[in-house]
Amino acid sequence: MTLPGRLPKLVLALAFLAVAAVGVTLAGLGDIDFVRQSECRTAVVAREMLDSGDFLVPTVNGRPRFEKPPLYYWAIAATAAISGAVTETVARLPSVLSALAAALALGGFAWRRAARLGQPPAAGWLAALMLICLPGFWQRATLADAESMLALACLAVTICLYGNLRRPRRGLLLWAYALSAVAFMVKGPIFLFFTWPAYLWLARCELKHQARWHGLGLLLFLLGAAAWYAAVLWLDPHSLQVFRSELAMRFDAREATHPQPVWFYFGQIFESTLPLGLFLPAALYAAWQRRGDKAEAMLLGNAAAAFAALTVLKTKQAHYLLPLLPWVALWLGDLAWDSVNRAWRWLAWSWLGLGGLLAAAAAVLAYGYGASWLTPVFAVLALAAALAARRVGEQPLRAALLWTAALAVGGYGANEAAFKPLRSFKFEQGGYFDALRQTAASNGLALGFDDACFYYYYGLPAQKTSARTEGAAYVLGADASPLGRLRNHNRGREEWLWRSGQGETASQQPLLSADGGGDFTPARGLSPQAQRQTACLSSEVWSGADAAVLKVAVNGACSAKRLLPDLLAANDALQKQLVPWKLLWLEAHDLPQNPLSGWLLRQALARWAETGDGLVVLDRDRLLGPTGKHGGPLLLTPDDFSRARLSTLDDTLALARPDGATRRWRRQAKGARLDLQPIP
Repeated sequence: MTLPGRLPKLVLALAFLAVAAVGVTLAGLGDIDFVRQSECRTAVVAREMLDSGDFLVPTVNGRPRFEKPPLYYWAIAATAAISGAVTETVARLPSVLSALAAALALGGFAWRRAARLGQPPAAGWLAALMLICLPGFWQRATLADAESMLALACLAVTICLYGNLRRPRRGLLLWAYALSAVAFMVKGPIFLFFTWPAYLWLARCELKHQARWHGLGLLLFLLGAAAWYAAVLWLDPHSLQVFRSELAMRFDAREATHPQPVWFYFGQIFESTLPLGLFLPAALYAAWQRRGDKAEAMLLGNAAAAFAALTVLKTKQAHYLLPLLPWVALWLGDLAWDSVNRAWRWLAWSWLGLGGLLAAAAAVLAYGYGASWLTPVFAVLALAAALAARRVGEQPLRAALLWTAALAVGGYGANEAAFKPLRSFKFEQGGYFDALRQTAASNGLALGFDDACFYYYYGLPAQKTSARTEGAAYVLGADASPLGRLRNHNRGREEWLWRSGQGETASQQPLLSADGGGDFTPARGLSPQAQRQTACLSSEVWSGADAAVLKVAVNGACSAKRLLPDLLAANDALQKQLVPWKLLWLEAHDLPQNPLSGWLLRQALARWAETGDGLVVLDRDRLLGPTGKHGGPLLLTPDDFSRARLSTLDDTLALARPDGATRRWRRQAKGARLDLQPIP
């Protein structure tokens, strides 16, 4: 598509930012290990397809996996056949390319649609840029899953139906059916909600004129979509039960794997589009005003039907909304060309003023955080808000929209370049799983687990053992006798081995004694395991048969950005201790005098403590506040533990003070978390 017409300068600036953000994403696509089970499963399936040469039956550790159609697996396998291996980059590349193709397809569609709606040709470029600027769309595109490919397929089907509704053509209709088969092979029948309902209703009177071609198209769809299902049913009749279960969990609350309240998607649609989502009500209203055009009504009707269907379904996840986001981007782009009243002009001025202040605050926070090179980025965005406010005229929402999109893509690019590399360690649990693997190898233990990331990175087979405990995510057993249970906590950020203690005599185990001078003495059963000294912190680990203690002394002169990698490494050392009780002793030296730097440092420490391995935190210098929204460990201050002795008895923690007062907590599983509840 050639550069059409005269593009506003803000559109060109936004395009530059979008290209830069895409470039940063592609350059670092393989820098981050898989952090989701779904990513690891996808990569494992593709790898086993290449190893076995069987591209018909997807498997994980040799066990058939029929829950999802195989098209995305095939795309990864094809890419890996060229590159030589299924890596993080290879597994994510089809998703990124699908997202870019969706943006280009939407831009081309909006460009052809612009003349009919009285918009300039630049509307095509703006729609594509708006889609890239939606965080829910682009962030999902960097994961190794099929959602972006599904969004591309649904977009292509809808574009064909849109054209056929305006001017019936058999070629477009047949393409719609053929692309529907592709969409079906990406994610199953869910694509129907996003593509056909409004078309079939609006074109009901004309269906008989194209009845022959609808019949041929339906046959084409069945051949493309049903061939794989028929083949696997013939090879493995049990797959029918899997297909039924996949459908049942969508509609039956008892089978739902991700149940959410009925209003779940109302919040998610705004979260997936922020900050541009602030303009979503205006965009939907403008789209409603064009409902007199059948083709435009089809777009709005399909979106409404899909949103209603997803709301009714029992299993709900945020990424199910992804096929809707191209149309959200299109309608947001339309606002840039609509003339609106004085109220909208004042709204645009107000938002640009507030947004400019937010960008200026982000510049200050970036400096205090330690990412000083981001300060000029947000400073320029703050200046751009002031310049955009001067351009508010007959089309006030154009300047506000373009600046908001620039804020979104600039912030996303900054996150990719500055903060995402901090998470570059083995699927967030490198130390723990390394220790688990070594323990199994040295002691002849059989591992029974259901963790695709463990299997992807270490290649150990998932052996079913009689030690498998109901409700446990993982089981570690020796000679089929129970040794313990491994449970997943806080979305994979914290793991622990919960020893059952069967056949063992329970006894009270001392952990440490805290003196009044601000330090502690480890119990005799704890021996030093690891020490680490950096410019930002020093850490020591003591470990015994039932407990481990991590002592972290933070240098407050370091910025939060410099400190975070050292904190992650310290927690990695604690993860390697396969014990049921893990404690963290936290202290700091030379806290910064700058209030902003001190606040950011405390926030980093709080988030790390919430998601780390420590079940109990002894906060010597009162660095942490109350537990945040993510939950977290038991937090004790010097008033609680000074001159006290900590000990454990099975699942009970006791804190005894010199005056004879004793406090106790009981450890218990609460959903997927492990909590400490006080014992009266």
